[in-house]
Amino acid sequence: LDRVREPLERYFNWLEANVQASSAPGLYFQTNFGSGMDNVPRGAESPMAWVDMSSQQALAALMLSRISGALGLTDSTMLWAAKHAAITAAIEDRMWNERDSFYYDLAPSGAHAGVQHIGAFWTLLSEVAAPERARLLAAHLSDPRSFLRHHPVPSVSAADPGYDPRGNYWRGGVWAPTNYMVV
Repeated sequence: LDRVREPLERYFNWLEANVQASSAPGLYFQTNFGSGMDNVPRGAESPMAWVDMSSQQALAALMLSRISGALGLTDSTMLWAAKHAAITAAIEDRMWNERDSFYYDLAPSGAHAGVQHIGAFWTLLSEVAAPERARLLAAHLSDPRSFLRHHPVPSVSAADPGYDPRGNYWRGGVWAPTNYMVV
């Protein structure tokens, strides 16, 4: 753990310095190609903050806190726990949509981008979603109108106008890495 801690911290810090959304402090962005989710429809406006990238940073902070704790590094444990809490608060405050019970990317205007994609489920793995919100979000996974399809879990909700029942790469395709994350 001691050998991986420092490179993981450096990578987190690089991402914090280089991919933090300038108009949404505490949240992060990525590019379609950089994320590997090349043609996920993320809304009419290019999102300024991504729920998946932000949740992945929260997960990194959470794991760094746990690694530091296992190594007995009290100050580092507290630092990373505080970073996880700050990212969690930013996601919970700005990306959760009460009406839809879903986490959305943010458009440059600060509005929810409105596309329900598999990236929102990173909030479960990263322990960002509060218990009640986690339950409401997970309910989408058992809804045949959204993510419970013949081949679960599609990259985009079947209810989204950008969904393609033939998959069309990331517009409804089912991918092993994202399904592994959901499981």
